[in-house]
Formats: sequence, structure tokens, C-alpha cells
Amino acid sequence: MAADAQHRKGDSLPSSHMIPFPSPRKPVMTDNRMDDCAAIPEIFRHVDAASLFESAPDAMVLLDRDGRISAINTKTEKMFGYRREELVGEPVEKLMPQRFQDDHVAHRSRYSAAPRARSMGAELELFGRHQDGHEFPVEISLSPVKTEGGVLVSSAIRDVTQLRRTQELQSSLEFEKLMSRLSRTFVNLPLERTDSELNDGIRDLAEVLGLDQVNITLFDSDKKSRTVMHSWSRPEIPPPPAGKILNEEFPWIAAQIARKETCFVSAPEDLPEEATSEREYMLSRGAKSWLSIPLLVGGQHLGTMGAVIFRHQQVWDTQLISRFQRAGDVFASVVARRRAAETQGESEDRFRIVANTAPVLIWMSGTDKSCTFFNQSWLAFTGRTADEEYGDGWTTGVHPEDLKRCLETYSAKFDARLEFTMEYRLRRHDGDYRWIVDIGSPRFDLAGRFLGYIGSCIDITDQKLSKQALAEQLKFETMLAEISATFISLPPDQLDSQIREGQKRICETLGLQRSALAQISAENKKLVTTHWWAADGIETLPILTQDDFPWMTRLLLSGQRVSFARIDDLPEEAAKDKETFHSLGLESNATFPLSAGGKNIGVLGFGSLRAEREWPAPLLDRLGMAAQIFANALCRGRAERELNNAYQEITELKQQVEKENVYLREEVSLERHHGEVVGDSEGIRHVLQEAEQVAPTDSTVLVLGETGTGKELIARTIHEHSRRKGRVMVKVNCAALPATLIESELFGREKGAFTGALTREMGRFELASGSTILLDEVGELPIELQSKLLRVLQEGEFERLGSSKTIKVDARVIAATSRNLQQAVREGKFREDLYYRLNVFPITIPPLRERQEDIPPLVWHFLNQLCQRMGRSIETVHGATMDAFKSYSWPGNVRELRNVIERFLITTTGTVFRAKLPAVEGAEAGARPQTFEQVERNHLLHILEMVGWRVRGEGGAAQLLGLKPTTLESRMQKLGISRHK
Repeated sequence: MAADAQHRKGDSLPSSHMIPFPSPRKPVMTDNRMDDCAAIPEIFRHVDAASLFESAPDAMVLLDRDGRISAINTKTEKMFGYRREELVGEPVEKLMPQRFQDDHVAHRSRYSAAPRARSMGAELELFGRHQDGHEFPVEISLSPVKTEGGVLVSSAIRDVTQLRRTQELQSSLEFEKLMSRLSRTFVNLPLERTDSELNDGIRDLAEVLGLDQVNITLFDSDKKSRTVMHSWSRPEIPPPPAGKILNEEFPWIAAQIARKETCFVSAPEDLPEEATSEREYMLSRGAKSWLSIPLLVGGQHLGTMGAVIFRHQQVWDTQLISRFQRAGDVFASVVARRRAAETQGESEDRFRIVANTAPVLIWMSGTDKSCTFFNQSWLAFTGRTADEEYGDGWTTGVHPEDLKRCLETYSAKFDARLEFTMEYRLRRHDGDYRWIVDIGSPRFDLAGRFLGYIGSCIDITDQKLSKQALAEQLKFETMLAEISATFISLPPDQLDSQIREGQKRICETLGLQRSALAQISAENKKLVTTHWWAADGIETLPILTQDDFPWMTRLLLSGQRVSFARIDDLPEEAAKDKETFHSLGLESNATFPLSAGGKNIGVLGFGSLRAEREWPAPLLDRLGMAAQIFANALCRGRAERELNNAYQEITELKQQVEKENVYLREEVSLERHHGEVVGDSEGIRHVLQEAEQVAPTDSTVLVLGETGTGKELIARTIHEHSRRKGRVMVKVNCAALPATLIESELFGREKGAFTGALTREMGRFELASGSTILLDEVGELPIELQSKLLRVLQEGEFERLGSSKTIKVDARVIAATSRNLQQAVREGKFREDLYYRLNVFPITIPPLRERQEDIPPLVWHFLNQLCQRMGRSIETVHGATMDAFKSYSWPGNVRELRNVIERFLITTTGTVFRAKLPAVEGAEAGARPQTFEQVERNHLLHILEMVGWRVRGEGGAAQLLGLKPTTLESRMQKLGISRHK
């Protein structure tokens, strides 16, 4: 009601309301939010609950306390057009029209403060919004669900578009009945009954349209005032105005009336500024909305008919105004006829004018039951002439099945001089039979003499079809709910029989003769028929394979449903399928994919063998719901079988564990805890002690060690124990950057410094000012940049690439390398002065082979990490596995250890971790003493042979060894390893 006072221009006014879900917040993950998320698995802990939620006939939405969507079912995806991942975590307002979202906060707050159950049909006008933007009416039930993590809200949403359409049809039927009665009453009304019937008419109009007050005012002769001639108000409503209404009292509305305009106001504040008197009158009377229409007959402006609402604010939509105007036209014709009758008697011509302008079918009969009059609406409907309809000629248009009943009702009521109402089918001009309701009343003259009957008819076909469709839909959905409820608590050994029973019930309800369900075989991944049903007299389905239906199988396995009313409707590429269908005697068919957990598990088909039939979209949707229920039941059956197998496997494993030598899980307690540094060996203790000593200073640190020993972890430990820990440590991998980009990466660049430098960019040293910068693999730094790095270390200043301006920074430098920098200095590949500048406080990390006592805690550390990520549980490590880990040389150090654990954790089943290291490594290591380079070279050769000499990519040697591809290629070159050797 944000619009100003409006005049009818043919616009349709929107109805309003919203989905009453809790209102949204920004998606910030708080502790409470995490509690809500944790509560969701509790609700779906059992397969039964998840299946019921998923296969519910309504759209189901689970909301957390902040009004965010935690879970939905497939019906929700289909109803609103979103995928599941597009809704989970989003505010529920995403499912409601945009115009209501901002006002929803107050409602959400009140509901969250006192959550309560609310069933559907709460007399709220609610709307949902589809992803494509269209809105549709819904009914919603809300149910608070108490969980360990707090209260969630389960909401069932039902699309009531069809129900609203039926209600609207019912409302239309009630109004049309009123119009029929008014037309029948006024068409032959004696003059002396006009006033009383008009008063009754506006009362009935108010009750049908839900109005509080209706009045008819007629212009006085000077047109400067109007007089209230007829009025009606509800008992609890202030009495209507009486007497004259001067134009000068209400000048604004008088101007609208003079222009013969329809005027309506939904709230006093909608009136324009100049309508002061009208606004004050509304407020003083307590009126919230009003409507005024002109009364026109043949271009003559007789006055107005007005309606007032006191109980609530009314949005005057186009349909409501149109109905009010139609009734006003009838009343206007009565007023005009009365005026004419007061000056000259009522004539037959005027009667015919009124009857022929009535929007319903009207007939009249004489005292001999023969019809003597049919109005133009009747003749236009039947497409016949009046002469063809007179007497009993009209009966030729009545449906043969209804004629006897129709004539018996008419004759009995006629003889008793009683009103009657009957329904029958009448042939329309296009040959189609339409259901009509015929209401007849006896006619009497002023002396009480019987004159015959007058009747009126309206077309109710749409209402009857809608009711029939709703009844069929309700019956089918009730049956689906019963089938779904049966599957929820069904023992596994009864699943097959109940699926066949479900197929039978669906087929018998829809008049189908055959249903087949096929599942995808785990052995050959092909469809195998497992459940079928056929009506009496229908042959058993022969053994068929998906090769008999190649076209349909391809579509079904891609997730599409397939239906046809006639075999000839199928495309040319379905030639093999058509041949098979003909051999089966099939006329029509609908088949649906079965999916559970995002995977296709089979198909479900329904066939008609006795007659062709159409498959309207609503029916296909309902059969699709049945397919989903069967899919969930099959998935539940598979899950229970797998669970039984798992229990058997657990029993066998327990027996096996008693015979094996296993390591029980150890509680590793270290004296120091430095982030992710794990170990209690003397070597690692010494490294951590040195890190603690140098951390409080700003001295440059050089961390040395082989690849995979954890140099970055030690650098982070130093940073986190320094005075600079308040800012993030900046890391640069010197080996990962091309020589052409490393300078701009370290020191930044100006716009236009080189081709492609479209903007100015800060370097890593600028970002690290006030913090720590880690130069990883500093030994790979190009010789031409080493002097610039030396200047930063000595003076704390440099220039951006392409700039002459000197920039001062305060960054602590930690360098790390796996290269021998002294040898690089001797070879001229590393500046000697830079080496001494970096080597202020060297820390050497021992390789893993020199601290074997750290292997058990490292193994458990990585197992805990990876199990948490993979959702696994490991209770023990096989003794032989731990011995092998301790004796292995680990050329890739800790990184290789972690990768090996991850690799074998993927293949391990059960709770005992086992791993098998390459035998060649252990055998060769124990056969004769080898240098470290020999061990490393043999190990690299073995891994490369194992992966087919693939260095990069998924499953490549670099990934298995936990090395960067560039680092591995550098080591291969140094050790003289190439494929042709």
C-alpha cells in the first residue's frame, strides 16, 4: 500500500505476503553456527530419517537459528529451481520475493525468541520465488527441532498454485451464482419490490466479496449533490451515511466522480495532499479502504456505488474491482428500469434488453413447461436459433446420459412450484459438452397466479475438472506417503516384496498394466531387472537387456526421464527401441532414472498395454516422486547389507588382531611444543633450542637441511617466538620463480617497467616491513640479483624495478636452502659476501635417518592429521610397518614420510595401518655400505621406474617424493639420472 490514491487504468494490483522464515544474517561462521551445523548429522543419523526427509511429498527445508538453510530435499531443488549446493548456507530469504525480504527481520526475531510449531493452512497468504524470478503461492508448516546443538526449524513447503486456482474458481463460482441470481431476480421484478431486492442484492454482494459497507448514491437533478438511496453495513460496523452528500464537502472525490472514473484508496495516507476532507472523514469514521465506481446505463451517469472496509486495509486488485463493477452494472440497469417504469410502464422490449445483456444463460417457460424465451447468451453458447430451442427443442443439446435425470428434476419441481438447482452437460456451439449449473424459480404475477418458470445457467466445467484433478492428486500423494512410510521401518528381507506391492498399487491407481524396476549390476555395470509386476492377463516380462533399448538406456543413465504416448512418436534413432516395444505389445510408457547419493542405481518403468495414454507433466512429476521413494528404499537396503558385511569384517579383524604383533597407540608427550614441529630426539631438541635463542633477536638466520626436513616449520617457529609475530611472515620460494620475474616479485615494480607491467606492484620486501621474510631455496637466486639482496641485508633499502626512488624497509630475513652454499661459493654460483651476510646464525636440521626415534611420533602425528581430513579412524600401526619405517633411509625426509603414510592410508581398510616400502631400498641398504648420494640415486631411479618416468602431474615422481618438480629435476641432473641411461 505504498502507492498513492489510484484510478483504474486496467492495471493489475499485486497481492502480498511472504514466507515467514527466520530472517538472514551475513554468512559468518560463529561458534553457535558451528553448533547448528554439528546438529544436522544428529537429525539424519539414521537412514530412516534421511529417507523420510528426502522422499517427503513436500519441499523440506531445515533452518538453523540464524535463518540459514542447513539442508533441503530434492523436492526443494525442483520447486525453486536451485541446486542443493546453491542453497545450503544461504539465508532463507533467497526463497522469497525480493520485495518482502527487508521487512522479514522483525518477524524472524519474534519467531526466534519463541519458536513454535505452525501447521499448514494458517490463513496466511504466502509466496515463494523461483530461481527464474516467477512467484508462486505456498503453504508452510514450521516445526522447531531440539538438538544437542540447539533448536533448528524444520519447514515443509507446499506449492498451492493449483489449490489457489481452485479457490479462485470456487470464489468465481460463488460470484457467478450471485450474478445469476441477481439477473434472475431483476429480469422480471415487479416495480414495488425493487427497493427491497436492491438492498438484499448489495448485502449479498458485500458478503460474497468480503466488504464491510456498500451504498448506492444517485445524482440529484442539479448534479451538485448525491443522495444515498440504498446502503448496507455489517452489524459491528459504523452505520452508513444517509441523506444528501454535497460535492463541496468532498471536492476531490467529487471531481473523480464527475469524470466517471473508478477510484480506490487502500489507506488514508494514499490520498493526495489536496484530499484533506476525504482523509479527515476516513480517519474520523475509522475507515481503512474504500472503492467507488460510476453507475452508467447507455452513457447516462446515474450516480455511484461505493464499498468501504473498516476491519483491515484492502488491496483493490483488478479482479475484485471488475466483479464490483459487474454487479454495479446490474444494479444500474435496475435503477434505470425503475426510473423508466415510473414514467412509462415496463415493456417487453425492456425486459429483453435486461435479459439479453445479462452475463449468464437465461431461459423462461410457460405454464405448460415449454420454454418460451432464451436470451442472447444462451443462443451464443449453443450456436442455435431461438426457434430451434423453443418448446422442448433445447433438450437436444443435453448430454444423453444426463437428459432423463434433468427432465425428471425439472418436471417434479415444476409441478411442486419449487425452486431447483441441477447440474448437467450442455453441448456448446463447438460440439464440446460443458458442465453447467441450472437454477430455476417459479414466476407469479401480483395476484399470485402462476406464470411459469425463469432460470439462469453458468458454466462450471473448469471448477469440476479442477476438483477432480485435485482429488486424484490427493489420492495419489496419500498413496505415496503410505508407501514411503512402509519403507521407513521395513526389515530388509521384506524390501523386495514391498517394492512389488508398491508397483502394483501405483499401476492399479493409474490404470496401467505393467511396471518393471532394473538395477545397475555391480559386476558388469549393466541394467538387470530385479522387480516387476503385471496385471492379470498380461504376459510375464521376458528377459531383456539394455541392448534391447539402447536409445532409452542412454537417456536414462544420463539422468533424463523418457515417456511417450505412442511408439511412433519416438525419434528415428530409437529404431531398436521401437522394435522391442512393438514386440512387447506396449502402447505407451514412462520410465524414470533411479538415483541416490548423486549416483544412478537403476530405472523404474510404467507401461500401458491396452490403450494409448498421455503423460501430462503433473503425472510425470508424481511418478518421479515414486521413483525417488523406491530409489531411497533400495539405497537403504544396500546400506543395511553393507552394514552387516562390515560387522562381519570387524569380527574377523578382531580375531586377526589377537594373533598379530601390533603397536598399541602411544601418547606422545614432548617437553616443548613448537607449532607443528614433532619430535623428541637430541637432534631436534638442539634445533629448537637454537631457534629459541635466536628468535628474540633481529639477526639473520640461515636454515640448512635436506629437502623435506622441515626448514619452513623452523622458520615459522622462529617468527612466532620473535617480537614480530603480530604480523604475518612473508614467504618467497626463489626456486619456483623464473629469473625474469623474481626481481619484480622481491622488490616490486613501477607501471610500465616492462612489457605487461600495467600497474604498480609492491614487492615482498615491502610487504614484510615490520615482519619476517623467508627466502626459501635462496641458493637458487640468480647471481645478478644477489648484490641487490646484499644491499637490503646491509642497508635495509632498495629501488623498485623501473624506479629511481629508494625505499627503506625493516624486515628480518630468514634464508633456507638444501644446497651446499660453500661449494656454490667455490664454484662462483653464489656471492661470498652474501653467504657471510646470511650465515650470521646457521641452524642445521638433521635428516630423518639420523633421528629415527622421532619416526613413531611423526607417524602418529600424520595419521591423526590425515584421518581427520579423510574421516577415517586408525587405532594401531602394524609392527612390521613401524619397523620398516624406522629402518628406511628416507631420502625425502619428513615430507616423504607423510606422503607414504597418506598413500597407504588410502588403501588401508579397517583400523590397523599397514604400509609396504619398496624391497629394493631395504635390501640394497643392508647389502653393503652406500654413500648418501648412492642411496638417493637408487631411490630416485626406483620411483621413476615405478611411475613410468613421469616427473610432473598427478601420480608423478615429484608428488610421490613430496618434492617440487623443479627441485627433483635439479637433483636428477646433479646425480646424472636420465631415462636413456
